[in-house]
Amino acid sequence: MYLYKTKLMALLTLVSCNAFAEWTKIGDFKGGYVYVDTVTEVETSNIRNALFMINWLQPPSDDYVKGAYRSSLKRIYFDCPRRKMQDDGSRFFKELDLEGGEVPTIGMELPASLESIDSPRLDIESASEFDAAFNYICKVH
Repeated sequence: MYLYKTKLMALLTLVSCNAFAEWTKIGDFKGGYVYVDTVTEVETSNIRNALFMINWLQPPSDDYVKGAYRSSLKRIYFDCPRRKMQDDGSRFFKELDLEGGEVPTIGMELPASLESIDSPRLDIESASEFDAAFNYICKVH
């Protein structure tokens, strides 16, 4: 029951943040642009997280998304000293700036705990959308 409530709260947060977010462009990468909702930034010990929007120049193709998309919304957790990351799920949209309706996903798995990800586990690829988000939230210049 606890896990269900946690997932529900995460989903509701993503939905409500989408409608009222004030997006600030923080960087670009070879495939598009990265924005952050600065109001959602949270820091606990070495883990920092925020809500990010990614706008793609061309629709990327992913095995777990049913159709083309141009923007995505995700809360990403970063372990700054270890340069690791983990997101708590993504939402994908047909048009830029989270417009045009949501694109369904296939079998995306969420981490066991969305409230506190103790140790993000994924490496951050250089010059990627995650690298731009990492550089911003971990204050790398």
